Formats: sequence, structure tokens, C-alpha cells
Amino acid sequence: MKDVLVVEDSPADVYLIQRAAEECGSDIHVSVVPDGREALAFLRKEIPFTHVPSPTLILLDLHLRSIDGDHILPDIRRLPTYSGYADRRFKRGPQGRS
Repeated sequence: MKDVLVVEDSPADVYLIQRAAEECGSDIHVSVVPDGREALAFLRKEIPFTHVPSPTLILLDLHLRSIDGDHILPDIRRLPTYSGYADRRFKRGPQGRS
């Protein structure tokens, strides 16, 4: 099982990511949190996330409403489990958020 954490506050984007994961196969489990605070709690396995699997991939929206992904990325990198994760950034086209 491949575990993916999606940190995204847009229901439409979450839907598209979940659909893409479903099309890739049944061995992908997608967990979703809507903001940076919950993402850090998830990754630190704090309550209520004490029994969640550690993700092998984190999809982090860099333009969250509460805390930008750019602000929590350093906190994620300080967690021992995720300190070696690669960081790839993608931007939407000219009509979307950049």
C-alpha cells in the first residue's frame, strides 16, 4: 500500500487528486487534511492522527488559507522521518494561482 498525504483546502482539487489516485490503482491510500496545522499534527502522529500510516508522498498546497505551505515546509523538513524528502514545486498556468 502506498500512502499519500494531501494538504489541500480546495474540495475541487482534492476530488481531482483522489480520482487520479483511484485511476492509478487500488494500492494507493489518500489521506486529506485541509491546512498546515493539521498536516503537522498528522505527520507528528498527534491526536487524532496517532494511528495513521506515514505517507510516502506529501502533496502540499503552497497557498493554503490558514498557513502557506511555504511556511510549514521547513517544519516538515525538521521532522526526522521527512528530513530527506525531495522538494518539487509546481505552479498552475497563468489563469490559476501561481
